[in-house]
Amino acid sequence: MQHWRRVFPVLLVTLTACGSSGTPVPVLGGEQDIAALAGQWEGEYYSKSVGRSGSIGFTLVAGQDTARGQVVMGPKTSGVSQGASSDSTRVVSQTGSQTFQISFVRVTGGAVSGRMDSFQDPDCHCPALTTFQGRLHGDTLSGTYKTRLVNQAREWAGEWWVVRRSLEP
Repeated sequence: MQHWRRVFPVLLVTLTACGSSGTPVPVLGGEQDIAALAGQWEGEYYSKSVGRSGSIGFTLVAGQDTARGQVVMGPKTSGVSQGASSDSTRVVSQTGSQTFQISFVRVTGGAVSGRMDSFQDPDCHCPALTTFQGRLHGDTLSGTYKTRLVNQAREWAGEWWVVRRSLEP
């Protein structure tokens, strides 16, 4: 697997092609830190422990302190080979997908952290909270996330990664 002042990649599903899609996400950090995240980012997340995966997509325009993007979670996967290599196999049905919004992102010295808006977990139909952290390495942003079910003693972790694509002028 190849390994983010206001933007998340995170984590976690199906990217909408339009860079202006999604709710604006505040990106907190210094000007240079935020500028390092400028671009269109596309990637995935995966949790082996619960068998969920999905796409991540966001765009941060240079000179702005907000990003636009979303995370889409599909149903549980089957026949998944972990990793982002070209020989990986992912079987994900987009039927029953859910779209999630990123609440905020903080970036300092190439380290990124943030939180997702609360969402309804598809298995227990109860509220869930997700936090994420990661590091910027060139045009790749990657890290881990944790999801906790509210009012339950259940938590799981996973990995996420996004790769920068050029923004059209």
